Amino acid sequence: MPAQISLQVTQDSTQQKESDPLRLFQVLLLLWISNGALGQSGCSDCSLTNGQYACVSETDYGFCFDQGTVDESAVRSCRDGYYCVLEGFCAPMASAEPACVTATSTATTDIVTGWYM
Repeated sequence: MPAQISLQVTQDSTQQKESDPLRLFQVLLLLWISNGALGQSGCSDCSLTNGQYACVSETDYGFCFDQGTVDESAVRSCRDGYYCVLEGFCAPMASAEPACVTATSTATTDIVTGWYM
């Protein structure tokens, strides 16, 4: 009769507790990197408005005509001081957040340049 070998591996409970925060950090880091790699959030996604339109930048929107993508000839801009939003095309910047934020957006960042004495 052949010999039977049994191997039982157990994990120390303290090791499991120490790795949980590390695992969470790794998952959050991966999500952050993948979002940054895409370079945008909520941009040109016609499905967010049931195929009607999509925000293509912080202040521009385009019509999709239920085709799944924005028709480039049908891109419009919001008025000055307005963001593109998913509820009604445009909303005042003072009371809304843009639906599309690209990696190169600067509209929501204050930039100070120059030399002051």
